[in-house]
Amino acid sequence: MLLRLCEWLYNSKHRTGYLLLCPLFRWRSRTLGFTIPINTFGPGLYIPHYGTIVINTRARIGRNCTIHTDVCIGRHPDSKERVPTLGDNIYIGPGVKIYDTITIASGATIGANAVVNRSFNEENCVLAGVPARMLVKKSGASQAPPLHLASFSSPPDH
Repeated sequence: MLLRLCEWLYNSKHRTGYLLLCPLFRWRSRTLGFTIPINTFGPGLYIPHYGTIVINTRARIGRNCTIHTDVCIGRHPDSKERVPTLGDNIYIGPGVKIYDTITIASGATIGANAVVNRSFNEENCVLAGVPARMLVKKSGASQAPPLHLASFSSPPDH
């Protein structure tokens, strides 16, 4: 919530509001273990558990991303410009490391502790391993949207 509010204040050039709210956002991020800069994720970011998450300022991640703990999306050690670009509806499992100038297509599922250091341009694929490789291509029609807490907000009908 604070992330999106800071993004709105920054993008709409409300400098005073941004400067007042940004320290609160940074403090809260540090207490939860997040380093998520503004304007890196599209709408629908979902973080199911707090814990260490480090995202490079220049990385770009699409809509409806689910990201677990101990994830690092960073740059290549030789260049600040070489950062990943991820598509929409991506699931990033715990412990995943993604770095270098790579692209991951929409609908990808990245398994726990995978190290992704090359591009995967096929949509709806499952990636896992060190280094990551494509295990299977999911059929796009049967792919369910990411699970969010809003799904559980109302009790089931009896």
